[in-house]
Amino acid sequence: GCGGKCSPYPTVFPVRFDNVHPPHVPRKLMSESPVQWYWKYSNVTEDSMAPLHVNKTHAMFKLRHFFKALHVRNASSSTGEVNAGISIHMWGINPRSLFSTAPLVFTAEKVHFMTHEGPWRTHSYDKHRKAYQMQQNSPKLKQLATLSKTARDRAIAAYVGSSGLAGQLSAAGIDEGLVDTVRNVTRKNMREADRAQADSSQKGGGPVPEFLDRLAEMQNMALSAKLAVASGAVPEKTDIDCLHIEETPGVVVTETDLIVPLRRQVIMFRGESTEFPLGRFALTTGTGMWE
Repeated sequence: GCGGKCSPYPTVFPVRFDNVHPPHVPRKLMSESPVQWYWKYSNVTEDSMAPLHVNKTHAMFKLRHFFKALHVRNASSSTGEVNAGISIHMWGINPRSLFSTAPLVFTAEKVHFMTHEGPWRTHSYDKHRKAYQMQQNSPKLKQLATLSKTARDRAIAAYVGSSGLAGQLSAAGIDEGLVDTVRNVTRKNMREADRAQADSSQKGGGPVPEFLDRLAEMQNMALSAKLAVASGAVPEKTDIDCLHIEETPGVVVTETDLIVPLRRQVIMFRGESTEFPLGRFALTTGTGMWE
């Protein structure tokens, strides 16, 4: 109610279509998660020598090792779409990050989505497909596009660097006030879970994130993706994503391993870059949990 003057955080944020007149838009904390992600690993074992192993309290991932998992992206409460596919990713130490002031580890991820439910927004793909068809129908235009490819890529890279576009996307995507809210809620939930664990009458109790209510739904979508892969289906959508874990009580990183507590919320940041069939870049802030 004070226009951001009595708070360290702004109440509106620039959406930078250009460097001259960025319109400012308000933001608010949604009561329901706009996007939820789910990964399902196979071959999980208690063998401490395995790249991924678990015990009764923790899951342990080897750093700098490729993992493969079934993956579901549930955006039914925001854009209305649910996608399922295969994720290939690797965890590594994260000394600095555009997303977090206290990064700990991150994963670089490639996702091939095999199935989907809900609407697709493919206007960018349709535009590029039209241009591609024009190239195929004109040998001279196709030759020109081939010859100018390297120069065009260099020009785009130079523009992104000189315009500060990457920094603008980060600045427009990170809401420090929201991040602090997520941190405070997560710490509160951890304290309540610890108290519940200490109470013998409520073993394993504590608050459960609402996304666990949809666990069965996302497991079914993951199964549909597995069947699609087995049938030799072609991916419908491809993403290059990243996932960052912030310093959170209970999360431990060594020279070789990432150790995360089971059924405990940890603070996460995620970047999404969709390549096909639609162009999209997104930054999200929230919490994650291993089960």
